[in-house]
Amino acid sequence: MKKTIVALAILLTCMGFIPIDAANWYWIGADSSGNQWYIDNQSASKSYDVAVVWVKTVREDGTYNLCQWEITRDRKMAILQATVYNADHEPISSYSADSWQKKYHAVTPDSMGEAIYDSVW
Repeated sequence: MKKTIVALAILLTCMGFIPIDAANWYWIGADSSGNQWYIDNQSASKSYDVAVVWVKTVREDGTYNLCQWEITRDRKMAILQATVYNADHEPISSYSADSWQKKYHAVTPDSMGEAIYDSVW
């Protein structure tokens, strides 16, 4: 019975009856270390003065970070949560900030942070 239910769920998913929220990674650029930077367009949310976006940084060795950034219209950003993954897609470490722990930093000119800011605002 379990196999039938699993097979039916897979079939319905493939046919589009069950939606899947997959990330839609948009390439931002590469930094001077060769890291590739992406933002997830699908999960981005934006109000008048604040945007929240997932940022993925992939290193040349296959390890990567997934970070949720809060970016303000007045050129400040804070990391809300982050997870570091090994090349086998296994989490190595993670961080999550409560609202009172958020640390805002100014967007640095000519940085990947500014490239992400420009793509959001």
